[in-house]
Amino acid sequence: MREKEIQWLRDHQDQVERLQGKWIAVEGDILIAEGDTFNAVYETAKEKGVEIPFLFLVPPKEDVVFVGF
Repeated sequence: MREKEIQWLRDHQDQVERLQGKWIAVEGDILIAEGDTFNAVYETAKEKGVEIPFLFLVPPKEDVVFVGF
């Protein structure tokens, strides 16, 4: 399992929130790439020598629509 990467996501919620809607690659406890598409982030991680990148899509902030009566 990728415990270090998952722990990084937990420990850096403020940074993760700023990347809403983006793909990120984390290796160990380091954010190594971010971008708009899976392919772009995957390629950047591979270029940096990561054999099997841990990629994560940061969920976009949901707009709340209130319809009241």
